Amino acid sequence: MGCELYVAPSSRHSRQKEDGPFHLIALAQNDKGYSNLVELVSSAYTEGFYYRPRIDREIFEAHSEGLIVLSACMKGEVPYYLSHNMAEKARETASFYRDALGPENYFIELQENGLQEQIELNKTLLALAREMDIKVVATNDCHYLK
Repeated sequence: MGCELYVAPSSRHSRQKEDGPFHLIALAQNDKGYSNLVELVSSAYTEGFYYRPRIDREIFEAHSEGLIVLSACMKGEVPYYLSHNMAEKARETASFYRDALGPENYFIELQENGLQEQIELNKTLLALAREMDIKVVATNDCHYLK
């Protein structure tokens, strides 16, 4: 069981115009992870809704146990920062998720979708993953098969 979450750049309570929200893929690894995923989604709707249901780092840290997280598509925080020449912010963000989840539960996501921007971004994502000793996972941006 998993979900594509939206992450507010600052606080889920903020109602200011900001970049984002960013995408984040969260998968329940076990019963605790499922419970935490339900809590995150519920909080996103009840506390963080501003155009979309959003979480933030505060609520994520409180409910990250039992989750496996992927950095998401080009609209994820790490890919977004890398594609906007903000490498240090991308490193800080990847460090946050890796440290919150443990290195075995955070993955840099690579996609092959035929977009030139994605092809270039994959090279940068792979370099960051190697630099920070973060595992990678190959995915695609599939929402519905039919």
